[in-house]
Amino acid sequence: MNQETNTTSAPSNKQRKLVLQLVKLVLSALAVFIAYKMVDAQEMWQTIRKVDLTLFFSSLALYIISQLVSSERLRLYMQKFRAGHHVTTLWNARLYFIGMAYNLFLPGGVGGDAYKVLLYDSRLKAGKSKILSGVIIDRVVGLLAILIGLSAIAWVFPSAFNQWYGKLWFIPTIVAIYMVHRIVALEYKRFTAAVFPALFMSLIVQGLQIGSFLLLASASGMLHYAFPVAGAFLISSMATAIPVFLGGIGAREVVFASLAGYLAFNATEAVSASLLFSMITIISSIPGLALVWIGDDQKKRA
Repeated sequence: MNQETNTTSAPSNKQRKLVLQLVKLVLSALAVFIAYKMVDAQEMWQTIRKVDLTLFFSSLALYIISQLVSSERLRLYMQKFRAGHHVTTLWNARLYFIGMAYNLFLPGGVGGDAYKVLLYDSRLKAGKSKILSGVIIDRVVGLLAILIGLSAIAWVFPSAFNQWYGKLWFIPTIVAIYMVHRIVALEYKRFTAAVFPALFMSLIVQGLQIGSFLLLASASGMLHYAFPVAGAFLISSMATAIPVFLGGIGAREVVFASLAGYLAFNATEAVSASLLFSMITIISSIPGLALVWIGDDQKKRA
């Protein structure tokens, strides 16, 4: 009886995970469609078709470098577990890119972060809950870097954030940094020393990704809106963190289309650059998909 229950529940569990992935795909497609309807479609496709390939591949290179820095930032936390179990840069980068592939391409309920937790636990034997806490802190510190970036843009270019009170963004940002550090120091002491180095690395990541996007923006003819576009990009990065879109695709396009009028840049050019950036995130995830296939192929031959 128990065996029958297990055999019937397993397929239904797989079906549930597949449905979840399909829902994310539909929501991403719907978001892209909404952004598409908010701009001049003909102008958008002309802009995408005419993109300078040198700028496109330079943007891709910057984005891949940002992901390598992100993987090193996560390794900074994982090194706090069991000194005898070393996490190498190469192994960690491989794991990070496979996680990116899980977020975008692979059906099922194992997202990129869940995959990282499973693999780190198999290597470090520290316990899934403890490793998960490190992954969550890594995410939170990444969001702090986005807040710092927005604060800096609001200070340098206050008109992008509605004149004088744009400079007040620094106040909640400083409070947020203090609160996160205090919570980590009280609840997750082993990670305390890693918070500020990880925050510095997160700022590098955001700088690289802003640079990556601005290269695409220049190809779309909107580099003269650099500060507002950079601010919109950081806000869109927060939106892509919401786990209801497939790898965040669609969320960024809707944010740019919605903020164009408020921040006084061209919506069509912005969505064009955003779609190109989504292409870059997909391309940069392909190596992870290849690594998954190689791993599965090796298991079959073993």
